[in-house]
Amino acid sequence: MNNTFWKTLWNSFQDVNGGVLSFLGILISVIVSRFPAKTQIPLDINIIIGTFVLLILVTLTRALITTLEELETLARDSHIYKIPRIKVVKPSSFGKIYLAEYSRLISKDTFVSLYYLDGDYEVFVAIGWVQNVQDNGLIQILLLHKQEEHSLTLNRLENNDLAYLENTLVKPSISRNWIEILLRNFQ
Repeated sequence: MNNTFWKTLWNSFQDVNGGVLSFLGILISVIVSRFPAKTQIPLDINIIIGTFVLLILVTLTRALITTLEELETLARDSHIYKIPRIKVVKPSSFGKIYLAEYSRLISKDTFVSLYYLDGDYEVFVAIGWVQNVQDNGLIQILLLHKQEEHSLTLNRLENNDLAYLENTLVKPSISRNWIEILLRNFQ
């Protein structure tokens, strides 16, 4: 939701043509004031108050509808912003290509980190490079550096062990230390 409370109210006021309703309420009250009524509160004041109450109710209803629509859109698109997981590992001429789920957090030519979920603990296993984001949304990742102490995990990933695939996360960043190491290795 990119709107603040007040911005949503103002947009809703504009959507329901609040200015037009206010003008019509004042115009009707001026016309009605020409015809005196026998009430405790003058009819023209009642019309002005009624118009503003109606305007507030309609504006708040429109703001509620807008907020609910934004929440529905956010809920529908929330899968796009999640941390992707590895789906499958395939051989290629470059080595093994790790295919990950789609995420807007990751784009072509970026570095990523692979983590294996061991219970609630994320174990760093490798650094990769996004070679391509396919038309179907799958992300192709080539590994640049593997943690040797986690070679068993990587072997199971490369053998497409479903339990390991489902528990491997792809994060769209790498630490500063690894950037320095990569820069030294590629210079």
